[in-house]
Amino acid sequence: MNNKKLSILFLANLLLTICMMLSLFFFREKKTVYVDSLRLFKDFRMTKELMYIGDKEFQKKKSSLDSLYKYVETVSDKNEKEKIVKEIIAKRQDIEMFQGYYNTNNSDKIWKRINNYLKDFSSEEGYGLIIGSQSNRDVFSADENLNVTDKALKYINKRYEGFN
Repeated sequence: MNNKKLSILFLANLLLTICMMLSLFFFREKKTVYVDSLRLFKDFRMTKELMYIGDKEFQKKKSSLDSLYKYVETVSDKNEKEKIVKEIIAKRQDIEMFQGYYNTNNSDKIWKRINNYLKDFSSEEGYGLIIGSQSNRDVFSADENLNVTDKALKYINKRYEGFN
């Protein structure tokens, strides 16, 4: 009789433990965390790659413009000089337009990619809400354990490289 009571007690205890674990798994409260959005954007590998490509293109355009500046100083013919000055103005405008378009267009692409990766990250980690903060200016007070920037950055960079 003693063994039977122990077996029943053991099974009841095991059943209670399983029920508690299942309830923790299915009904757990999702955590709210935050990331430093600026750092996430700046340290994302896609950002660095696109900035490198854009900088190379910018330097090429700037080099061409610098050559025109040097050349215009050597020209003595007024009409030729005027023509070159107009070309300089056009190239400066082209550079400004390139920078504006390149930055805006790529920022949008980068943020879309980050947002998609963060949705998956949030789901995998069980976060109910990820708040984006710019260098912790938007989050006035928070436990540092809620800052998941490093973890999120590692995740999105791995995803970008095709590892997840």
